[in-house]
Amino acid sequence: MSASRWFRSAKALRCAGLLLCAAPAAGADSEVALTALLGDARPLPTERLTSSLSGRENRLRLSWRRSEPGLLPQLTASAALRLELALDEPVPSELGTRLRDGSSWVRIDWSSGLGARLSLKAFPFDTDYERLGYLHALDWGGSDRARGESIYLAQQGGVPGLELAFTAARSELAVGVRWATALPGLAGEQRLWGALLRGSLAPSASLRADFGLGYFQRAAFDQALGGSPSFVEGASVRLVWRSGPPEPELGVEPFRAPALRDAASLLVAPKARGAALALEGVALASRLRRFEAPSATSLSLAPAAALYGSLRGAVLAGHAALSWRSLPFVQRYQAGLLRGETVPITARAQSELAIWAGLSAETSYHLAPSLELGLLLPAALETPSALPGYTQTFVVRETGEVTALPVGSRRLPIAAGRAGLRFQVSATVSLCGFVDYEREPNRVRLVSTASGAQRSFEPPDRLGGGAALQARF
Repeated sequence: MSASRWFRSAKALRCAGLLLCAAPAAGADSEVALTALLGDARPLPTERLTSSLSGRENRLRLSWRRSEPGLLPQLTASAALRLELALDEPVPSELGTRLRDGSSWVRIDWSSGLGARLSLKAFPFDTDYERLGYLHALDWGGSDRARGESIYLAQQGGVPGLELAFTAARSELAVGVRWATALPGLAGEQRLWGALLRGSLAPSASLRADFGLGYFQRAAFDQALGGSPSFVEGASVRLVWRSGPPEPELGVEPFRAPALRDAASLLVAPKARGAALALEGVALASRLRRFEAPSATSLSLAPAAALYGSLRGAVLAGHAALSWRSLPFVQRYQAGLLRGETVPITARAQSELAIWAGLSAETSYHLAPSLELGLLLPAALETPSALPGYTQTFVVRETGEVTALPVGSRRLPIAAGRAGLRFQVSATVSLCGFVDYEREPNRVRLVSTASGAQRSFEPPDRLGGGAALQARF
């Protein structure tokens, strides 16, 4: 095992070396994030709701970009090849290599000369960075199988796409199509299609409304038996008030991981003075088999909503968010608790609630102390147990992990906090220290008793921390 892991790591490093050697000749921009971490690398539960990254990753990103005038008036052609190499532990081999596409694109623009532009954009490899939704906890339509965030659940390779967009002074409208290849089944290779419509309207410099509609096909859950395909469709809406930054900044100190849309071009979350507030809602619907009658199907609704904002001044900065996600939405990238079937009528689905806030300061000595606090009540499913009068509770995680609590127990809130200190040594190098506390009372283990194996709660408290020397250049 260790020899195989070393071989994969050596292969990845050789690949990184070749890419770096090719970068100057091809005129590419290269960016690197290196983190030497001593201590606990686990992110806090509420930290996962703001970004798919933790900010501790070691990454190499290369971007080749070219733009040139067209041979006809008012036409412009451009293209960008973006590659990202993860330098940390390798991902499982069945999900591909650690070298991934960063939603590379080819684009043709036609400008009217009056401030309007029509664009045709093609993504040859993948569209994961072009999701619907805005806050990471509420985004959908991804294609990243390695992180378990594919709207198709499972597909071969990436998800290419096309997008046609019209942009005016304060409005934008885009329509797109995507396609994926399902894993082989009884019917052989199957093409899965997706379509989306999204846009934004800014009636003033401080107000903006964003929306997105999407439809994505899914392979049948019993594809090996030739079952009928399923689908996911939905809508996202966001209202934004801003004075300075384009949207609320939720990068968690001291590592400040960028949001999903910035991850392809930035290594750290941006910092802009001002304030921003956003209210976002999303509703998804998918076709599932009815638990009580598997030969019939019904629509399963998956709503979610969040209110979040940020404020940054010359010294102090803060952010806060409140989110609510239904159990089906938490499972939007999973096949469901019952593999393509609806929740039984006798069961009760419980939604996830989360609130988190952070405060930091930038001192004249280039020190940035910070404090992050959060509470999360996880999603759960309550069903009747084998003991009359008692319920069985299953705590559901977004990663697909399901924890069965001891009979008669109920889910409990998770509390988490972090105190951090960042010393900005230079424009690219920082020294960070942090202390984490997490109280997770829903952890369970099996213990052996005279009557057999039984579930028992683990100690809920965890205290961690560490120090990191980080470079981003």
